[in-house]
Amino acid sequence: MFETLEKRHEFIQQLGDYVAARFSEPYNIFIFGSFLTDDFVPGKSDLDLGIYTEKKISELDGIIEEFLSNY
Repeated sequence: MFETLEKRHEFIQQLGDYVAARFSEPYNIFIFGSFLTDDFVPGKSDLDLGIYTEKKISELDGIIEEFLSNY
């Protein structure tokens, strides 16, 4: 599923679209680490993710968790 950098970029776009459609407060999602590089190893590497919002962090966390549960 995440074999290529292009597929990982598509995943990030889908995540952003999913959150934007469900969360109305200002937020930032930071993705970092090997997921964004050719060093990523499907089935072995993880997704490093940081979340920033001033309000309703648990709601935003739940939305992201819901999205990720589909993968």
